[in-house]
Amino acid sequence: LGPDPDRILLVGGGISVGWGVSSHDDALGGYLARSVSAATGRGVAMNVISDDILSGGAKLPAGVMRILRTVDAVVLTPGDIEAILFLPAAIYRRQLENTLDQMTRAGPANMRIFIVGTIPLLAAIALPRAFRPWAAGLGAALNGTARQLCQEMTNTIFVPFSPSGIAGRERTGRSYSAWAGLIAPPIARQLDSCTDRSIR
Repeated sequence: LGPDPDRILLVGGGISVGWGVSSHDDALGGYLARSVSAATGRGVAMNVISDDILSGGAKLPAGVMRILRTVDAVVLTPGDIEAILFLPAAIYRRQLENTLDQMTRAGPANMRIFIVGTIPLLAAIALPRAFRPWAAGLGAALNGTARQLCQEMTNTIFVPFSPSGIAGRERTGRSYSAWAGLIAPPIARQLDSCTDRSIR
């Protein structure tokens, strides 16, 4: 972990699950921890809960609530299942807002929440030609909804996520390393900017 570690919770389905590799150390959680640590010069204690929390009930799982009390930051990866199911943006907003409200109430005052943009659906699965324009528009709508919520809430930051090509289909360590490289910089900047971090 190293001295003075930042405590981060990575939670969500999709890219947080670690499909195709044998452990979270070789998946997004491990690569993200190493990337953030390299940028801040501090250790990172990373918890991973690979649960699509938006598609479940209205209340967050008890395990998530317990960990939230002890973290400096949450990295949330929503939207994958919602995009596949063509969920309307208005319903997505209600689900995401409920999740953010619960996290904000449960976590320390200075906890940061990072919402990672939904991976382009066409980069994740093959779709019939007729559905492709709709899929692209829905992904943009979901990300627009998440971005707007982040602007309305304190301590919540939207992290754009547009991996090049379709490398994520193999979900190899190389893919997860590249994804962490896109996500880590804004997280490291925010953690460095918070001189009075919440849990020490």
